[in-house]
Amino acid sequence: MRTFPLFTQRVAAVLAFVLGVSGVALTATSASATGEPTVTIGTPTGAGVVDGVVTTETAVQVPVTLSGFDAATRLDVLITTPVGEGYFSVSAGATSIASNYGYTDSTDVTAYAFNGTRADVTSVLANGLTWVAPMGTSGDITVSVAQSATGLSYNHSNGHYYKPVQSNNISWSSAKNAAAATTQYGMTGYLATVTHTSELQ
Repeated sequence: MRTFPLFTQRVAAVLAFVLGVSGVALTATSASATGEPTVTIGTPTGAGVVDGVVTTETAVQVPVTLSGFDAATRLDVLITTPVGEGYFSVSAGATSIASNYGYTDSTDVTAYAFNGTRADVTSVLANGLTWVAPMGTSGDITVSVAQSATGLSYNHSNGHYYKPVQSNNISWSSAKNAAAATTQYGMTGYLATVTHTSELQ
């Protein structure tokens, strides 16, 4: 995203929403109160897995299940594995998930972000995540899931939603007021101050 000097006639406004309870990030099975969004990372399966431990450097399936997310919502997902914990691939199968900005490859990676309908995301996480880990480890994969909406981007590193808004001939104060008049997931929008490159992804 480009920023424009204040003296130009065009202002690029970005609305930011602070994340409430909808974001969940964990590296192991999690339990929560009924109805709360939950992400559960299952035990790797496939040849070379013994008692949940990967014993060969071959691709194994890592099933991830979701619960508590509204059926009508879109979901934004980030999957990561630390340096030294191998790499993974995400197969979209017959779904129509879309890669997030800045993520161009979903094969043999250590980080990948995508979004889609709850049904598509659920299918991909249950069946399309394979991982190649160093021998003798049970692994460390983090899956972060947040509800989203068309036109919104979610930043997993800071827990904020962003919505780019293009408007010609608008003043900074008018853009600020327009942002404050916008709500999403019960949160009030504001003009974003971009302080790190991760906020542009």
